[in-house]
Parts: sequence; C-alpha cells; structure tokens
Amino acid sequence: MSELRYDVMLSGQLLDGFNIEEVVQNLARLLAVTENAVSELFQQKNAIVLNGVDYEQAQRQQEKLQSAGAESYLIRHVRKEPRMPAMDQASKSDGLPPTQNVEIAAEIQPRQRAFFFSGQGAEYFRIWIVNIVLTIMTLGIYSAWAKVRNKQYFYANTQLDGASFNYQAVPLQILKGRLIAFAFFVVYIVATSLFPATGAIFGLLFIVLFPWLVVKSLAFNAFYSEYRNVRFGFDGQYNEAFKVYILWPILGLVTFSLLMPYAIYKQQCFLVRNMRYGDTAFEFEPQASAYYKIALAMVGIVFMTFLGVFLLATLLNREAVGILTMVLTVMMYLTLFVFFTVKTTNLRFNHATLSSHAFSANYTTPSYMWLVLSNTVAIVLTLGLFIPWAKVRVAAYKAVHTKMLVEGDLNQFSSAVSQRVGPLGEGVSDVFDMDVGF
Repeated sequence: MSELRYDVMLSGQLLDGFNIEEVVQNLARLLAVTENAVSELFQQKNAIVLNGVDYEQAQRQQEKLQSAGAESYLIRHVRKEPRMPAMDQASKSDGLPPTQNVEIAAEIQPRQRAFFFSGQGAEYFRIWIVNIVLTIMTLGIYSAWAKVRNKQYFYANTQLDGASFNYQAVPLQILKGRLIAFAFFVVYIVATSLFPATGAIFGLLFIVLFPWLVVKSLAFNAFYSEYRNVRFGFDGQYNEAFKVYILWPILGLVTFSLLMPYAIYKQQCFLVRNMRYGDTAFEFEPQASAYYKIALAMVGIVFMTFLGVFLLATLLNREAVGILTMVLTVMMYLTLFVFFTVKTTNLRFNHATLSSHAFSANYTTPSYMWLVLSNTVAIVLTLGLFIPWAKVRVAAYKAVHTKMLVEGDLNQFSSAVSQRVGPLGEGVSDVFDMDVGF
C-alpha cells in the first residue's frame, strides 16, 4: 500500500489571542511571501499551503501555522496534479512560489464541517450536583441514571453539520450490569480476605476477562449512540482484543518497551477499524513508525528532565534540589500525558475515514497543557466544584479542534441490523473505574 499523502489547509480563521495584522505578518515570514499574498489566502478560505506531503511533514507545517496564529487542518491528498487556479497567476507578482499551488479547496476537496459543543458549565453543574446528591441518597443506585443523564447532555450538545448526537441507553440496563459486577466484586473482596492465595487466581482471571470487558463496553456504548437516527456499532472480537490488549503489551514489556509503541499502534487500529456508523465501517491507515516517533520524543522529554535535575544538583543545596526535583517530576509526567494525548489523537483522526469522508484534528501541546493545568488548579482551589466546568471545557476543546471533511451527503448511510448488547461489560468497567472508550 502506498504511503498516504496530505494537504495542509488554511481555514481562513484566526486562533484566539491573535489579530489579523499579526497573523498576516507571521505567515508572510513563514511562507516567504508578501503580506498581500497572505491576505488573498485568508479571503479565499480553505486554501492549500502545502500539497501532497507525508503525514509528518504535513503535521510540522500545521504546527507552524498554528504557532503563527492561523487555524489549519489536514486532509488526505486526492489529486496528484491539481489544477492551476487563477490565484496562482495573481500570486506570482506577489512573490508566492508557484510550487505551492495555492487553490480554493471547495473546488476539488471535501467541504469542511467543524464539530460544535454548545454546553455551558453552569447548566451542567445543576445536572452534576443533582446526580451526586441522588447517588449518595440512594447508596449508589441512582448512579446508572446519573451516567445516562451525563452522556445525554454531552451528546445532545455536540453537533456536526447541524445535527446533534443521541445516547439511547436505558438506566435500568446499566443498573443491572452494575449490580452483577458489584456482586462479583464483593466475592473477590471476601475471597481474598479469607484466602489471600486466591488473589493470584483472580488476577489471572481478570487478565483473561479484560479483553472481553473492552469489547462489550465498546459495543454497548456504540449500540446506544446515534447520529441522524443511525446507530453506531462495534464489531471487535475477543480473540483480536486479547492479542492487542494482553499479548502485545506483554511482548512490549519483555522486549524492554521496544515493542510497546507497536502495541499501542495495534490497539488504535483495533478500536477504529472495528467501529462502524450504520453499515459502513471506519477505515484507519496510520503507520507504526509514527508511534515510534512519539515514543522517541517522550524518551527525550524524560532525558531532558533528568538532565535538568542533574544540573540543579550541582548548583543548589540538597533541600532546594529535593523540592525542585519533585516539581520537575510532576511536570514531566504531566507533559508526557499531554504530549501523548495530543499526538495520538491527531494521528487517530487524521488517518481515519468513513466511506468518502475524512476527519481532521489539530490538538496542540501548549493549548492542551493549559487546558489540563488550568482545570486541575481550578478543581483543587474549589474543592472539586469546578469539575462540571472542567468537563465542559474539555468537550468544547475537542469539538473546536476536530473537523469532518464531508464529500457528498451525510444522509447516505443506512442503518445496520445490530444485535442488542448486554450491559454487563459496561457495568464491570464502571465498578472498576476503567475507561476503555475513545
């Protein structure tokens, strides 16, 4: 299979905190063109600034555009020899290199549709606080209704191309699954308390059951998720899940993490390729090397942190070094989490397609870092009361930085006949606080 190529698109929108004059100047320096040529690009909307390059090169260019203050996104390259637009003739006199082939995307490319989240922190706070109070008063029974209310709120407030998503699960189903899972949990606690040796047996049993829990949880949530009255579905099987969630991570460990990036690559492929919308399956064509590049960058972050600690140890006294080492360690783990989340999310969306439609994500490490840090500080300072606002901010960030590139009609999909999925896997996941979704 030939390597996928990408076009880097300039949406014509400014990022928060930038003004048009500043962005025009930044782009003129970045693209080595005149400010008049940049102004024409913004007037066009959805113009190509880099054509038919590999993913890594496209991502680097996208990050540069984002740093300059211009919103950008990636789409799969579908034309090897694009037409020379009228803009090129005008741009030659302005100094725009003809090799960049700037053109209006709407003429030959899918139309861009951004996700939109309309939820508000104060509005969600009322739902959140009622859920907590009723869950406590009912000794946890209401938690199933709370989960459905939470999901329905975020689904209903997430829109794409003028239509919202829907979550159709029935709380009583989730409650049944949780009660069964809780019964197993009680058996585990009693058995390991009376017979500590059984802990190893339960551990092995959990390893065997974990892939089944992943499959059933994903299938349950997909089955009850809808968009334009068409259900999603998840067709993953236990055998494949066991390989990607158990065997590959074990191989990663025994090879001193050399195969761990490949294990993550296999997990991402399993998640996306087994998801479908109606009767149409998602396609996912990343390269394993991209995950190794992420891993190498994370190793570099760890190395730079330890180097900083070593330099501090030679300059400061022991007490100061201890405090700074703790701060640097916390920042290192936070940076690793943010960096991994940003890079893998962009990879997932920028390589996923649904029929003729594609997706694009442009998360950035600095903006996501600020989101995580500000949410964490606000939650601590308010003793947890900021949690609803934090969740709304995360949902809004995801929507703003994710787009669908629509080619044709989104109403073309037909519903598939899906087998109803039992809630036990979802219930066990909730009891053990496991997040196995997207």
